Amino acid sequence: MSAVLFGGSRRFQAAGLVSFVLRSFFSLPGARASVGCAVGADALILGAALAVAPGQVSVFAAFDPSGAGSWSGSAVGLVRRAAALGVPVSWLAGGDLCLPLVARLLRRSLAAARPCSQAVFFLDGDLSRSGSLAVARRLLPDCVAVFAFARSAPPALSPDGCWVPAAFAGVSSAAGFSCFAWVPGASSFQPALFS
Repeated sequence: MSAVLFGGSRRFQAAGLVSFVLRSFFSLPGARASVGCAVGADALILGAALAVAPGQVSVFAAFDPSGAGSWSGSAVGLVRRAAALGVPVSWLAGGDLCLPLVARLLRRSLAAARPCSQAVFFLDGDLSRSGSLAVARRLLPDCVAVFAFARSAPPALSPDGCWVPAAFAGVSSAAGFSCFAWVPGASSFQPALFS
């Protein structure tokens, strides 16, 4: 199994869901996770991974080991703790500090996704300006399978495809969230088998 990118909303707070999904995922043979460095979903994912399988996670940080380049949405302390525990951390994974923060965060997420064949996003709140969905859109040309745990189907990633109910690591729903998979080339209209 290749690595899976995990990420999501900085406001995501459903720790129980993240822990449940990560435990199911890490029970699979060869499971490896890549995660970013933000508060919210990233921090919950990294915390769950450290509790269950610290040797099977890699962290991609948009800041350096001193914290330079971080901002109020960065989980600097948790990333440093992970590094101290021997978790591989790619510092400045989004590029040099001379780049704008938004560009570094996107580049960091794309760097984290590079070794991955699947991506899982934990989404909550207003998704109209979701950075996680922007990353998901950028992964589509690379044929990365994209999953989302959300309260309802997220906004479309492209005009050519739709979200369908799914399961990731055997989890289809928990804690009021459902799993959706993006299916490129599919229509949300499913014709009836019989008229």
